[in-house]
Amino acid sequence: LVRVFDSAAGRSMGNAIPHASHVVRLEFNADGTQLAVGCENGDVRVWDPRSGAALSPWLPHDSAVLRLRFDTRGERLLTVTRDGVRTWDLQTGAVPRHVFPDTGTQQVVTEGFDQSGQHVFSFVRANATLRLWSVATGRLVEAPLLIEGGRQPVGYDPGRRLVYTFLSGEGVRAVNMRDGSAAAAVLAPQHRLLSPFVHWSADGRLVASSFPRVGPQMIIQVCDVADGRLRQTITSQTTGLNVRWGAHQDRLAVEMGAGKFQVMDLTTEKILWTGSYTARALGDLLFSPDGRLLAVSGQEEHAQVFDARTGAPITPVLRHSEGGSGAAFSPDSQRIATAGRDGTVRIWSATDGRPLTDWLRHRSAVLRVRFSRDGRLLLSASTDGTVIAWDATTGDPVAPPYPHDTRVNELNLSEDGRHFLTRQGGDRLLR
Repeated sequence: LVRVFDSAAGRSMGNAIPHASHVVRLEFNADGTQLAVGCENGDVRVWDPRSGAALSPWLPHDSAVLRLRFDTRGERLLTVTRDGVRTWDLQTGAVPRHVFPDTGTQQVVTEGFDQSGQHVFSFVRANATLRLWSVATGRLVEAPLLIEGGRQPVGYDPGRRLVYTFLSGEGVRAVNMRDGSAAAAVLAPQHRLLSPFVHWSADGRLVASSFPRVGPQMIIQVCDVADGRLRQTITSQTTGLNVRWGAHQDRLAVEMGAGKFQVMDLTTEKILWTGSYTARALGDLLFSPDGRLLAVSGQEEHAQVFDARTGAPITPVLRHSEGGSGAAFSPDSQRIATAGRDGTVRIWSATDGRPLTDWLRHRSAVLRVRFSRDGRLLLSASTDGTVIAWDATTGDPVAPPYPHDTRVNELNLSEDGRHFLTRQGGDRLLR
């Protein structure tokens, strides 16, 4: 049986979820709306953690489940068993999308999707071999690469065919995927990430990399990409790390665990201030476009805005009845829009927390909010399959809802505000 509990109240959130075999692995997706369960007999299934409803068919394997990984959008699941690595399309059923060869004979110690969702990687420490496959074809995109010297792969640039590797005390180095030789090229911030815990400054001069240690601690190291020199080491007490860069690239906000986060100056390597939150989990750390404000959101209480330089609270907590699921600053940094799991959207003053609109409503949870470049429109995307454009001043809808077949996961606006781009559910088509 699997039970999901509210960590703040200590109460069960629903009925126990039965399984036919011992449960050996549990994995939430990024926003906590999906729970993958792996069993000793090889069964895997994805569930809604709140209602206990099945979100996928049974995904069968021939041996016990060792690890589970969602992609960043929660559309695919990667499973690792003793007989290999597989990816599954959670929208289409129980036939594995791909079974990757040469992954069942060695113990895979690191695996997952890259941040683009276009590649699957595996790294076998026993023989120091990295393999990269295309999610679309299931084929190797490069020959297996031997990574020596105890270094760990952390990034992949498919355009230049470079792998970025990390070793504590030495920082990040680039290796040619073709032959394993050291690359002379300067590291680029646009590479595809193999680990979600790697964050680059916009100018590419600094990279913050984090790796789990034994126990609950995680080490974050800030390195100079020109020479790999270690600039700073930060210890966090959580593996649920959430790192954001400031607008001027001189500040880093880091979740430290135990309800704390820190804002630090990367240039001086000093901690500017330490803040706290009362929600059971930190949802986001979001700097305003001008870098002067920091919005901190949690799962129950939605967001609060702080002075990014001093830590002084600028607004009270901006609440939704069922917790938040997204936020966005206006381009002029004067307003902040919040999205709620209760299907509501609201625009607030980012300088004092006053509500500037009434509650703007969808039929179910809102996942994304985006301001237009001129700040006149706000778009919201929901699990009810609609995108709604609102007048960001009055809160009135400016057009009928734009319908989609399933939940809308991605939402982007053109610079002139006349067009927007969406991607829904497990659909690979952009609209």
